[in-house]
Amino acid sequence: MASSDVSVAVVVFSGDLRVHDNPALMSACTTAESIVPLFVLDDSIIDSASPSRNGFLMDCLRDLDRSLRQRGAPLVVRRGRWVDEVMAVASQTAAESIHVADDVSSYAKRRLERLRKVAERARVSVEIHPGVTVVPPGHLRPRTGGASYHVDR
Repeated sequence: MASSDVSVAVVVFSGDLRVHDNPALMSACTTAESIVPLFVLDDSIIDSASPSRNGFLMDCLRDLDRSLRQRGAPLVVRRGRWVDEVMAVASQTAAESIHVADDVSSYAKRRLERLRKVAERARVSVEIHPGVTVVPPGHLRPRTGGASYHVDR
């Protein structure tokens, strides 16, 4: 448990399991005194994935945990409903903020919006950081009347 005089941030890993150059992790480390790295095994995703995909994920999570332990903060892994588990960890650690990478899928967008609403009621900020896309979502779009794309600047 975190003490009330130490600022705590939860860093939620999802599609971006990097430690080096991870925008959400870097921001949390610079804005909070203590971080809690978290990965939620979302029942709706884990139950529908193949055994080989789940095995690959477990290998990746073990590697992520090793990297985080070397830096002083082991990975917390929870299983259940993503928003519920993120908020449970935020509550248990008295976190002031939750840092998460942006995602473009409609599932992730809905999940993130639910997190924002629940976190707002709990007075916990949700900080969204660039994800693994090369171009930020919404910046690449077709030109009017054509099939080619351009990047907004």
